[in-house]
Parts: sequence; C-alpha cells; structure tokens
Amino acid sequence: AYSAISLVYPLVNTLVLLASFISTGCQVVCSKKIGQGKKEEASSTFSAAIIGGLIVSAIFIFVCVVFPLTMFRICGVTVENHPEFYTHMSDYLKGYLIGVPAVMLVQIVSPILIIDNNKIIRQIIFFFGNLN
Repeated sequence: AYSAISLVYPLVNTLVLLASFISTGCQVVCSKKIGQGKKEEASSTFSAAIIGGLIVSAIFIFVCVVFPLTMFRICGVTVENHPEFYTHMSDYLKGYLIGVPAVMLVQIVSPILIIDNNKIIRQIIFFFGNLN
C-alpha cells in the first residue's frame, strides 16, 4: 500500500507544479499592481487566480476520475505489469482527489497573504468573530 502511494506521487507533484505556476504569475502581477497603487486591479487578478486554480482543480479531478489507467501509466505503472498496485493506487487517488481544490488554493493563497500583510486573515477573523 505504501508503494502505491509513492507511485501516485508524480500526480501530486504535477498538481503542486500547476498551482505554483498560477501562484507565481499572480504574485508578480499583484505586486506590480499594488506598487502602482492599483489595488482593485490587484484584487481582480487575485480573484482570477483563485478561479483559475479551481478550474484547473476541476479538470485535474475529471481527468483522474475518467482516465485513471492513463494517469497511472503516466506515473510509470501499468495495470498489466503490476495489478497488485492498482487497487491501492486507485483508493489513494480517490481519497486524494477530495482535497485537490484545497491543495490548489493553499498553494495560490499563501504567498498572496504575505503580499497583503495578512489583511485577508484579519477580515476572515473579523467576519467569523461577528457571527457569534
């Protein structure tokens, strides 16, 4: 079972790589916009990055659910050669796919929080603190 988890790890790395691409581009554009005093445009860019991340997550989930054998082949495992890994890899992938949007959003939002000086966190805390 642990070997199967390790064999699915290239898919996890691919997801983090896609999130890093989106995050890096968003950081550069937002930093430029904030430096120019265009905070509304920076906010729009941030929103577009989050929406883009969710779209990429949905596509990633769809491809993994519809074409699991192809995804396993990309990881270097064919069911014909290693049928004992398929069940474990499939179970791990299904469980991992539940958290794909969260992984994507954490990768995108975390660097932006530093640029924003944690204002977003303060707004979230303020919002949830007023719910009581």
